[in-house]
Amino acid sequence: MNVITRIRAAISSAHENIEKTPYSIAIMKGSIGISDYAVSLAQLHAVHQALEATAPGSAYCDFFDDEMVRTAALKRDLNFWGVRLADLTIMPETLATSQLIRSSVESDPVSLLGFIYVLEGSRMGSLVIVKPLSAAFQVAPHDGQGLDYHTEGARKTPGRLAAWKARVEQLGLTDADVTIMESAAVGLMESLTSLYAKLPTSEATPFSQIQADVA
Repeated sequence: MNVITRIRAAISSAHENIEKTPYSIAIMKGSIGISDYAVSLAQLHAVHQALEATAPGSAYCDFFDDEMVRTAALKRDLNFWGVRLADLTIMPETLATSQLIRSSVESDPVSLLGFIYVLEGSRMGSLVIVKPLSAAFQVAPHDGQGLDYHTEGARKTPGRLAAWKARVEQLGLTDADVTIMESAAVGLMESLTSLYAKLPTSEATPFSQIQADVA
């Protein structure tokens, strides 16, 4: 069994669980409110910030490239919705997820590959997620409309992820390395599931309606 197949199999159960959380369901139904969506963006910003701060010092830093930096897109989205990142609370579950990333990569550098696999793999889901979100918020599903986290680099995502996976396969990782990578991927998925389970999921209000209310 190759590396990527092992990782995919290892996280399959956790992947099913995260899709069953109220937050994931609300996203797919397009029923989440903008204010609550902003809360989730702040949590994701903290998670990605941890990865972006940790990756450069890792022995596997070459597997983290500039296109994997997501904090800038998350800030743009928050700005679009008129929300300041500094005004949003970072949840305990988010802090735990961020610490998991930092401590794991510090103790076992190959953990970085497992974390990248999960977070970059989620961008494939974004190709689907952006449709119900754009419909719910009544914005266009392209960059600059408050959905950059899902739309940025979307066209390149499948090919870029496939190329990254191929590079991992060519690394010649030992069985012990792959086991660590599996553990990291599963740990992150389970931590994100705990986070998603606590995210607020109010009913959606179209952005056009919010603009009308403000006016």
